[in-house]
Amino acid sequence: MKIKFTYILIGILYTLALCWFFISYHEEGNVNLIFNKDIKDGDIIFRCTATENSEVKDFNEYGIIKKSLGDFYVWDNKSTMKRRLSKWVEKGTHHKVYRIKASESSMTFELLHGTYNHLLHSDALEFITEKNTPFLNQNSNEDVQNSTKMHDILNYIPNGYHLIYFENRPNRVHADLNKDGILDYAVLITDGNRDVGYIDANKVKLAIFEGQEDGAFTLKNETGNLTYAFIYRNLDQNIKVSDSNVISIAHQSMRHDYELKFRYQKERKEYMLVGTAYNNYGNAIHKGAENTKTNFISGKRISTINGTKTTIIEDKFISISEVNDNNIYDLIH
Repeated sequence: MKIKFTYILIGILYTLALCWFFISYHEEGNVNLIFNKDIKDGDIIFRCTATENSEVKDFNEYGIIKKSLGDFYVWDNKSTMKRRLSKWVEKGTHHKVYRIKASESSMTFELLHGTYNHLLHSDALEFITEKNTPFLNQNSNEDVQNSTKMHDILNYIPNGYHLIYFENRPNRVHADLNKDGILDYAVLITDGNRDVGYIDANKVKLAIFEGQEDGAFTLKNETGNLTYAFIYRNLDQNIKVSDSNVISIAHQSMRHDYELKFRYQKERKEYMLVGTAYNNYGNAIHKGAENTKTNFISGKRISTINGTKTTIIEDKFISISEVNDNNIYDLIH
């Protein structure tokens, strides 16, 4: 009986050893395909993605590396999408891996001027390794050119329109807006000329371009014509995406400001107006000042003028395409 048990134990240990060897070998092979130095679970990987004005020095995306059964994966910065490391690096033109120092475990990652470059020089991160040549370059030059063009959002802006720039930075955000695992774009476009400061602009729109599996983009939804004041708003405050995938654009004038919030509604298969915020500054001494917030999902509007009051909104679901200069003020207060 003891001999039989011994053989069983030896068999189990042998099987475990083979599994460990296979996983270690597979893991080492996967690393060597991408980086020539050891990377660990929890390391941060930054990459440069192909955009209309990207440079090798612009690291505009990051993820967290995870090991699992001999393979390497990358969770995006919101921990909502996981991809194999070998696939994740195909989308970038340059990659760097860093490790958070133990004393800085609570550090935050925020974009500055559209990149994470400022974090790469932080004392909180330890540089591990980098890859200067992307997997993409293993293809022919023609394949590289076609792929870069496919990922360039400028190739998908409708004829007659241009991407709006603020201080030489494109007015757009890059995120998985419809939560299908593929990154999309929300951009502000105009028919005005950048060279003359858009003074000739007649139309301004927020447009949503959904990413496709092949790297192309499709124009999914867009607003009606918005006021040209959106052009001159500070880029970092003008258009943004929250962790809950709410796209917001902000407008400000001398006596008031407002914010429009949109989100993809799966049941309707389009982007809808889900909320607004309106601040009226009143006159010079702020008489008549008012703050109004509207939640179109719950159908409630809360206003502070003459005391706080709540009203019920009848039209709960409003398509992004229905929002324009003609009805904005009816929608926000």
